[in-house]
Amino acid sequence: MNSLHKGEAYDYGQAFRMLVLSHDPHIGDFPENVQSVGLKRLLAESDVLSIHVPLNDTTIDLLDSNAINCMKPGAYLINTARGRIINEIALLDALQSGHLGGAALDVLSNETGLEGEWLLNNPLYEYASKHDNLILTPHIGGAIVEAMAETEMFMARKLQFYLQSIS
Repeated sequence: MNSLHKGEAYDYGQAFRMLVLSHDPHIGDFPENVQSVGLKRLLAESDVLSIHVPLNDTTIDLLDSNAINCMKPGAYLINTARGRIINEIALLDALQSGHLGGAALDVLSNETGLEGEWLLNNPLYEYASKHDNLILTPHIGGAIVEAMAETEMFMARKLQFYLQSIS
């Protein structure tokens, strides 16, 4: 498993005995057994590419058609970061052509709007409804037991602080 940023993806990749490569120009020290490589090598050698970067001016369309075409044929792409990091038209082309083996997205570029209208207007949604090489999930990647427990504790502390302040 290969990643564009450090995080738990390292642990998952190593649990499956994967060679873990990573690219992040802002990090000098990576965990043990993680190889820091250039973006070109990361794209060319990754069987599974997992994206973990913030959305900012330098990461919008980070994976455009040029970058996606540099990816290893048959590779899989996972994005749980932000939708606009991947150029969705380029991704759709790569899926349709078979260049990529598949993709799993927890985020889309236009995930705002009323009652799911944004979803119906996204070409990836239509593609995913008819093909099995694209999985879309409803942006709930953070809805894990640990995250929910931390949120509950955070809210309990806030309530406790408030109640103490009005006593």
